[in-house]
Amino acid sequence: MGVRERMASYPYAPFFPDAVSAGERRLPSASEICAVFGSAGFRSAIVGEIVQQVAASWPHYATRIATGADSVLASLNQEQFQTGLRRLQDYAIKHASSPVTETIDYFAFR
Repeated sequence: MGVRERMASYPYAPFFPDAVSAGERRLPSASEICAVFGSAGFRSAIVGEIVQQVAASWPHYATRIATGADSVLASLNQEQFQTGLRRLQDYAIKHASSPVTETIDYFAFR
């Protein structure tokens, strides 16, 4: 699950700076997630993070991002999105063989 605190570390963040503030407004914080479940009578059993590969290469990642399917990126205007996408595609060409990873937060309640 995406959390506010992690927004600036998303792989696309350096290329779409407006997405960071947009995501921070849209995503809940980790403490807010725990509070919602706590108010329903659950308590956190495990809260952690894991690093996962989200694309085999930067060009593959850029192609996926170009679809506009990410909800935070979809909230940007067309100029912001296209400018960020060009930055990402330029980076992808120079770093074509590197895999793309992202840290994801996970929560377990009981």
